[in-house]
Amino acid sequence: MNCSLIVPWKYAYDRERIWSYLWPAWEEEGFEVILSPLSDFEIWRKGKAWAQGLQKASCDFVCLMDADCWVPKLSDAVSLLAQGHRWVQGQDTVLRFDEATTQRLLSGEIGLEEAGRMDHVWEDEPRKASAGVGTILRREDADEIPLDPRFVGWGYEDNAWWEALSTLYGSPGRLPSSICFHLHHRPQPDKDRVPTSKKPNWLLWRQYVRARGHPDRMRKLLSEID
Repeated sequence: MNCSLIVPWKYAYDRERIWSYLWPAWEEEGFEVILSPLSDFEIWRKGKAWAQGLQKASCDFVCLMDADCWVPKLSDAVSLLAQGHRWVQGQDTVLRFDEATTQRLLSGEIGLEEAGRMDHVWEDEPRKASAGVGTILRREDADEIPLDPRFVGWGYEDNAWWEALSTLYGSPGRLPSSICFHLHHRPQPDKDRVPTSKKPNWLLWRQYVRARGHPDRMRKLLSEID
């Protein structure tokens, strides 16, 4: 597998258990797995963690992955890049396992394939996937269209990346009926500790929305990233 799987990371106990479970599974699939942490003293900036991970990537293709997610068809999705797509979204639907099913997975009672075939194990309704988890690019394109590190805390960074990638590279390649399984965990401890970040994030995202469909405007917006 000629693809580096980059996982932005900040420590939290529940997510550490999940990642310890998923990491060997990704390596077994043949991915170069790169965990890219921020320090405990830094406010969360997903784009910064992604950029740090890119510096360590040695493969021709790179994929952004969250530590609590599993995409069964990700290997097949990577192959779409070699078929001419400029970028690929590895799944079209996100499903969240409930707490009981997640615990059965982590204890080894069931496996990922078995869990994916089960009914009535979801926390909420399926939702359409945006950029972020499962986004696959050529290594050089990941530098050209970065995940904006100016987004601080949580919110809108994945939506903005979707706008940039779609405007400059067109619609992504997708596999039909492809799913991302999101394992259950408690919210990140500091997720809601920076409420003032929500408005700046929203305002920055609106700049991406206004640049939608205008490559020159989008490139100018990206050029303003430090």
